[in-house]
Amino acid sequence: MYSYEGYEGVSVTHLIRKANVPHRRLSSIVSELTATGLLHEIPEDSVKYRISDKGMEFLKAYNQFKGFAEGFGLKV
Repeated sequence: MYSYEGYEGVSVTHLIRKANVPHRRLSSIVSELTATGLLHEIPEDSVKYRISDKGMEFLKAYNQFKGFAEGFGLKV
């Protein structure tokens, strides 16, 4: 399994900049990802987020599927 215990996570501001998504929309996305267990919320002075083991498994499966689909000329 994956372990990110030493990784402190990222702030909402960092996610907004990387995703180029408005704060309101990003908050909704982060809430969904947290509720489904794909992200962990790390309470500190300011809240940070870190991908969970379940989230890493999802990304791995998604990348495998994407490679499979692209092998057939499909865009994902």
